[in-house]
Amino acid sequence: MNQLGALALSIAIEALVLQLVARRLEADRWRLALVAAGGTLLTHPFAWRAMLAGYEHAPVGVVIGVVEVLVSAAEAVAYRFGADLSWRRAGAASLLANATSTALGILMW
Repeated sequence: MNQLGALALSIAIEALVLQLVARRLEADRWRLALVAAGGTLLTHPFAWRAMLAGYEHAPVGVVIGVVEVLVSAAEAVAYRFGADLSWRRAGAASLLANATSTALGILMW
């Protein structure tokens, strides 16, 4: 899969996952989906490049773990301020969205 296809798939997965749990997060589902799409749009190019560069220097699992932790942290900030979630809920939303899209990406890989 190329980068554009992976980006589109990541946006779709993360926005859908967060729409499904928006009520539990006490968030507006459309705003949360929009913030998810925007956050993924911003972080995905960096994650893509970091993954490709990292594979040359470390085991795949380590690279995926480090990159996803950094992406989740960055996107949690977007959820905190863009979707007006508490830090706890923003972190949970980011971890859930990123874990889901990463797991599905690995399965498709």
